Amino acid sequence: MLIDSHSHIDGAEFQLDIDEVFARMKEAEVGGALVAGTSLQDYERGLNFANAHKNVWYAAGVHPSTKDDDHEASIEELVGLTKPQKVVAIGECGLDYYYEEEPYDAQLERFARHIEAAKLANLPVIVHSRDAQEDTIRLLKEHDAGSTGFVLHCFTGDKKMAQDALDLGGYLSFSGIVTFKNATQIQEVASWVP
Repeated sequence: MLIDSHSHIDGAEFQLDIDEVFARMKEAEVGGALVAGTSLQDYERGLNFANAHKNVWYAAGVHPSTKDDDHEASIEELVGLTKPQKVVAIGECGLDYYYEEEPYDAQLERFARHIEAAKLANLPVIVHSRDAQEDTIRLLKEHDAGSTGFVLHCFTGDKKMAQDALDLGGYLSFSGIVTFKNATQIQEVASWVP
């Protein structure tokens, strides 16, 4: 049985045909899904969705590009979000420099808080990293993210980043991008990793 380790099926765009979504999952032998949180404002919706469906779990976190939250969650607040039984990870968090211009201080601080919260909650971290390889690996190492585990989701880095993540005890996940004809670097990494 497969588990979708990173989904957003709690979103409004899926709710009109959610029964069909679950039917397609079953047909594809996907027995469950983890909904990755992206903002504090969506936490209750995502958790309620997970609670309403037997084989759905939730990860609490704030995506690096989210700017609509009223305030930055403290480490203690993030740990508090993990108390419900259906919350099994911290994330989606990380760094995304694609659309941003320097300074990246706010993203770096937010990511560090998420890692520290994951360690206190003893939960793995779902890491989003886009155009931020060096800083992502540096923070994962500095904050000992490997002690509770992490996954670099939708991996698009190079072989060095992959090796660094594996050396820290992390995992890599590959999305459909790996099938793109021009994604040769990602294909090479995917064929090389254990």
